[in-house]
Amino acid sequence: MDIGDSVLLALKLSLLTFYLGVLIYALPIPLASIKRWAPLLIVDSLFAFVLVMIHGALYYGSERLAVMLGGSEALFLDWMQGAYFMAASVKVLANVIEALPLKYGVSPFLQAIIVPFDRMATLALTFLTTLHGIALLVFLYGMKLIVVGLLLYSIPFRIAKGAGAWLMSFVVVFTVGLQLLPLFLSFIAPPPGGVDLLDYRVVSVRVTSSYGHPAASGILHFWGAEEEISHELDEEGYASSPYLAERIIALPAKPLTPVLEYAGHLFPLEPSPFDPRSRAGKEAALTAPHVILFRQPSTVIFVSSVTRTSLQVQENSYTARAWLEAGEYMQAKVPEACRHELKANGTVSKGRAKWRDVELKVYTLKAERSGWHEMSLTLWPCSVPLRPVEGSDYMDVLLQKVHYIDLNIMRGFILYYLTVPAMYTFVLFLITTGLAYLLGGRDRIPIRVA
Repeated sequence: MDIGDSVLLALKLSLLTFYLGVLIYALPIPLASIKRWAPLLIVDSLFAFVLVMIHGALYYGSERLAVMLGGSEALFLDWMQGAYFMAASVKVLANVIEALPLKYGVSPFLQAIIVPFDRMATLALTFLTTLHGIALLVFLYGMKLIVVGLLLYSIPFRIAKGAGAWLMSFVVVFTVGLQLLPLFLSFIAPPPGGVDLLDYRVVSVRVTSSYGHPAASGILHFWGAEEEISHELDEEGYASSPYLAERIIALPAKPLTPVLEYAGHLFPLEPSPFDPRSRAGKEAALTAPHVILFRQPSTVIFVSSVTRTSLQVQENSYTARAWLEAGEYMQAKVPEACRHELKANGTVSKGRAKWRDVELKVYTLKAERSGWHEMSLTLWPCSVPLRPVEGSDYMDVLLQKVHYIDLNIMRGFILYYLTVPAMYTFVLFLITTGLAYLLGGRDRIPIRVA
């Protein structure tokens, strides 16, 4: 049954209520307990009829009122996302600190406050998740809930009138109230200073060539104004952190420039800049547009500028073609210890390089004139040990920053992300009950504070 049919049913129920009231008036029954229902049913039917007629204006009017007061769904969802990730970030960081207190010399004061801080973050996550669920219910299904409320409100003899009035009031009040929550917070409790020290995101990042080959054993760098973060990539091209789950890393919540170090060469990655805030909780794919082929161990074919390319693969043979302008070049780097064979349709200069204690042969095909240039590389299976590298994990930076946590930051976090939003939500429920009473709902739910 769609919304139109439901509204029609509510209208018919209101008419049924009216005729039942008229019928009771006409019945020759001298019982006051029955006769008193006649005016009540007629009044209820008129109220239900009016609400059926204006239910659309009631819903869309509440949305319009929220916009007129300066709120919006986008504003609320943006605040919700920031609050959720902040609480989750504090939770993850607290767990890391609890797991590694001795190794990193965490101060006794920090150890003392981190446990309640962790519990407050858990409570904030629970509350924010519940509030987000309420918001999605109101924003996505508000009209349907109002129609359900109309049906309950229109049932004769006030069987479900209180429930229907409350449900309609709930949608109207929370449609307006939730969209104004960020404005209320900015007025009552501005964002706490110092918590931004811990503003980071956990993401899954994979690096590939322009043809989808994983940049196995490469080193992924993220450069910012003050940060230089690096992670070694596994055989599938994923970056990992020893502090977090497999193939998950932490990054500061701001745009960064991603760069791949592979076989002694730095390759720019796309998209750039990379913003972890838009990728939090998701897998992010970074591509090296200059690279035609990545292959273990430390084998790469790339061009000097992004251009038209093609790649043909036949077992262990790779034929790379690229359109090069005069002066541009195509280059291949292969471990010297690996048996291989390279052919090209032009003059190839040879050289040597060293990366992570691995000797590399370098083949460079430079274009003397514009046209298609080709390299064919055949590789035989081999294994070359790479010197381990020490990455620069952002979790190390966060573990240093947590020494700046004090009780003021803790109080600010709890106030902004838990206390004030919970108080505001409680006030919305009180307003909902008052509006339901105004619409004719007389049922009250006792609230006990133990």
